[in-house]
Amino acid sequence: MSHLRPAALANPRAISTRIRSKHRVATNNQRNHDLRLGRQPGYVDSDHTVRNRVLLANLTGGELRLICDQRREASGQVRQRRVSDSAAVSVAGIITFGKQAQAWVEALAAERQDRLFRDVDDAIAERLGTTLHGLVVHLDESAIHAHYQLAAITRAGGPVSKVATKAVLNQLQDIAAAVAQRHEPRIERGYRKADRLAAGAKPAEVVNRSVRQLHQDLAVELEALNQRIEASRDRLAKNERLAREATLKAERLADNAAKSDAARKNAEIYHRRAEAARADLEAAEVALADTQAKVAAARAALAETEAKQAALAHVPVPDPPVVEPPPRVFLPMASTTPEAWAAEQSAVIAGQWEAVQAGTAARQRDLERREREVEERIRVALKRNGAAGSESAGARRKRRPRRPAPPSLPPAGARSSS
Repeated sequence: MSHLRPAALANPRAISTRIRSKHRVATNNQRNHDLRLGRQPGYVDSDHTVRNRVLLANLTGGELRLICDQRREASGQVRQRRVSDSAAVSVAGIITFGKQAQAWVEALAAERQDRLFRDVDDAIAERLGTTLHGLVVHLDESAIHAHYQLAAITRAGGPVSKVATKAVLNQLQDIAAAVAQRHEPRIERGYRKADRLAAGAKPAEVVNRSVRQLHQDLAVELEALNQRIEASRDRLAKNERLAREATLKAERLADNAAKSDAARKNAEIYHRRAEAARADLEAAEVALADTQAKVAAARAALAETEAKQAALAHVPVPDPPVVEPPPRVFLPMASTTPEAWAAEQSAVIAGQWEAVQAGTAARQRDLERREREVEERIRVALKRNGAAGSESAGARRKRRPRRPAPPSLPPAGARSSS
């Protein structure tokens, strides 16, 4: 990809942060991942989990929901109905680094690393108008990074999602870089997507990291849902067993009305608990099927972007043609009059200009031919990987803006005065 300018590639010296709102159940799932509670995804190296550092233990979804409700009430908001279970109670964030910046951060002392992460997260929470409630440094994956947890309701009582506009999300990258530079001056801000695209990066290269991160996030959700299903099955089996035992006990104690009634009441309680566990199991299985579909879609999207990158990596993209102005050629004044000499001069320049226009048109045709070859190779690569795009090359060519035609030559009479 030597034709790309440096700004088209991801900045290896950059710090980056991303945030995502989560409801109560998703908050608990993220908490289990951050604190390494229960079964973890396969990319986690369990031998190095002991190296992780919990700087601020995450709150549960219930605890954060209580904080959010208190902030709504303190702001004087009057709600006509109860808050939905799908309402966000936390904002989950992550801090990552480019390859060079990662090496610089890993070279810092552990206390300095912790201070860097804490200062960045405090600044982010302040910009969003909320508070920090969890911060964990992970050292058991492929690269050092930190997960942080914020309350989803600001101190003023409004949702963080209303504050986190596109402009503010861009500011968070500036804030993260500025704060991190206090601890490691070589760290920089990442390149903006628009700048990378303008510098020659392909859309697939710009979004590839976010697709890969989505795939990783969904893997975490799958693990959490599998744990939830196992727990629901255990509760269902346990309460069904206890209900059967209580029913048999009530039958054995039929002669003792008081003890028989107590046993039957216990059996009813266990039956209700079993029904609740069954309902939770069914809901978790539905969520699991939905997440599995999302994982399949994410895998297809990841395969598509990787296929595009592989196809583009082996096809040189020519530079756009450069239209050069015709050379200034002055003929010796062999004619008898200046007017005749000017007419001869204009004819020569007009011929040279036509030659330039013909060359430019030929280069334009060659460029379009090579672009069609690139698109055809991409289409073949996508078809080979089973992820052919639905948009045809012809539609893309129609959508692509036409290059401006070279300026036309002024009439000979208009140039004779020169």
